[in-house]
Amino acid sequence: RSRKGYVATWKALMSSFPAATLSPPEKLTMFNQAFDDMVRSQKAFEVFDMDVRAMLMSDAADAIIPDYEAFLRQNPDKSVDFSRAMRYTPRDIQNKINGMLDD
Repeated sequence: RSRKGYVATWKALMSSFPAATLSPPEKLTMFNQAFDDMVRSQKAFEVFDMDVRAMLMSDAADAIIPDYEAFLRQNPDKSVDFSRAMRYTPRDIQNKINGMLDD
C-alpha cells in the first residue's frame, strides 16, 4: 500500500505535461521545479536496507522516465525556449534519482 503511494507521488510530477494551456517549455519548467523539490525532499531520508533503497529508486524512475521520454518524443520542438527549459535528459533524471538516497 505505501509503495503504491510512493509511486503515485512520483507520477504526480508528470501532472503538468497534459495541461493544454501550457506551452512545452512551460511544462518542462514546471516539471523541473517539481522534480528538484522531490529529489531534495527524498535526500532527507536515510534508507539503510540496500534492497529497499534499490526498489525505491527503481520505482521512482519507472514512474516518471517513460512519460518524460514520451513527452520529449511528442514535442520535438527544439526552439531556444524549449532548449533552455530542458534541464534534464532521461539519463540525467535516472542519475539524479540514483544519487538521491546516497549517504
